[in-house]
Amino acid sequence: MGLGLLGKVADLAGTMIEGKTAVKQAEAQTKMKIATGELDWDLAAMKATENSWKDEWITLLFSIPLILAFCGDWGNQIVQAGCTALEIMPDW
Repeated sequence: MGLGLLGKVADLAGTMIEGKTAVKQAEAQTKMKIATGELDWDLAAMKATENSWKDEWITLLFSIPLILAFCGDWGNQIVQAGCTALEIMPDW
């Protein structure tokens, strides 16, 4: 009983040390990124895309055929005509 409890305490202590080591490594990596300017580049890229509509535009563009498919016969005709046009395009 005593040895089992001692083993569990040792495992817990080992896990705590591993966790602290992982935190220290993450902090060191962050400091390295700040020192090399890599983090500044990432932050600048995030700020540049903050007001970007690119992702929303792509989502809307690919949603149009899905929405038209539920708009009755005229929507289905448009979707079918578009798919037919895509089928006859060359395979480059």
